[in-house]
Amino acid sequence: MSNNIGVDIEFDKWLENEGNERSELDLEGLIAIYIGEQKKEDKNNSNTNGRFKYLSWDDESMAKLKHEFYARSADEVAEDLLGRYIFVKQKDERIIQARLRKIGAYEGATNSSPEGIYYEAGIVFLSTKFGQRLLHISTGKGGKPSCLTLRDADFDIGEKIERIEGPGNLTKSLGITKDNCHLYQNENIYGRKIWIMGEAVSGDIIKRRNGNSENCLGYYYFQYR
Repeated sequence: MSNNIGVDIEFDKWLENEGNERSELDLEGLIAIYIGEQKKEDKNNSNTNGRFKYLSWDDESMAKLKHEFYARSADEVAEDLLGRYIFVKQKDERIIQARLRKIGAYEGATNSSPEGIYYEAGIVFLSTKFGQRLLHISTGKGGKPSCLTLRDADFDIGEKIERIEGPGNLTKSLGITKDNCHLYQNENIYGRKIWIMGEAVSGDIIKRRNGNSENCLGYYYFQYR
């Protein structure tokens, strides 16, 4: 067995429950079953509802979400983005990543809608409201005005996870400012400057609340149980 006392204790507890039913096996066989079940449990516990976990942006097994992903209704895309990670490359080649926690979905234009709501799906654009820059992604298909506004996200700040709330604060925390916003304006969301990867959370923890404009389908977010 392991030299780790904690592991040995956990094995002993498992053995009390399982050993009698598998008495035909020797100790080595029981240990092999225990290790296999622990690996399966670890895999299940690393599901998409877990807390913030840094992703490797150049991991070939993690594909960027392409145009087709965003060419759907805004509410459908918003729900499917929750829990995934947005990556923003800075001028100095640093990459800031955050896990998306709340997204506003919009369909149909109003007098105050940004121009980008008419863009084809999968285009990043920024607007200014109350002196703050808001980060949007165009969605939909068939020429219908449709977009998302990224509102909240989790960031790994040193040894703790910090939730940044509010679209203006989120944009700033992603390193997008007045001085460099032109680098991201009207860029593809699956390009080299800004992109989204990872797995979405399961639908059973996704919530919705009403937005504050007539064309808002709602604010979509998730909560851990």
